[in-house]
Amino acid sequence: ICYNTPGSYSASLIITSAYGCTDTIAMPVVDAYPWPNAEFCVTPSQAPATNPVFTFCDMWSNDVVQWTWNFGDGDTDIVSTDPVHSYSTTAYGNDFYTYNICLNVQNQYGCWDTVCHPVELVPEFTFYIPNTFTPNGDFINEYFFGESRGVKEYDIWLFDRWGNLIWNCHYEGKNTDWDYQGKDGMSSACKWKGPVENQGVDMNGNSRQLVQEDVYVWKVRLTDIFDKNHNYIGHVSVVR
Repeated sequence: ICYNTPGSYSASLIITSAYGCTDTIAMPVVDAYPWPNAEFCVTPSQAPATNPVFTFCDMWSNDVVQWTWNFGDGDTDIVSTDPVHSYSTTAYGNDFYTYNICLNVQNQYGCWDTVCHPVELVPEFTFYIPNTFTPNGDFINEYFFGESRGVKEYDIWLFDRWGNLIWNCHYEGKNTDWDYQGKDGMSSACKWKGPVENQGVDMNGNSRQLVQEDVYVWKVRLTDIFDKNHNYIGHVSVVR
């Protein structure tokens, strides 16, 4: 028997034999208790993997007396009504991470309800490239390269002021470990120390020679983990 409305109900059982004889037994009063309603909100629903912090708020029914938050990473909370949770998973690579957060609530009658919602950690795209470097052999600032996060394909070209190509580099890879904490990102696979590349010629006709102090033009084309293309153009000064 399913009661749609909470309350106390009287029940009886009537049986009839094949000969039409009947008998009735009255049952004790049946109490139908209300079900609680589990619901919650979360802000944000997506967070960068470098700052994986989420704030939750209870939206459950007023009759709830006990609750359990399950954050999907093995951590739970039975105290806070509006917890703040940070995920400690190393999520610095080019991957998306989804966690299913479940809330279980219970009312004074022992009736319970559960609801689950996902949150997502997403890679973060950043790119930086300096405007000066000093390839003078002192082991400080010896290489020119970009620093990035969330990049899966990278191209860089370097030109002198007359438009001659003097160096270029290409690198790509999906789900690499370049973006892990403490690294400079995939773009750091392309480092230039100052010589003209094999097929390149500088303003003086030199190849594989160190370039002179001057301002050079660089062009970068990259694809981030969201498959969005980015194009940049800038200048770098070589100082010895």
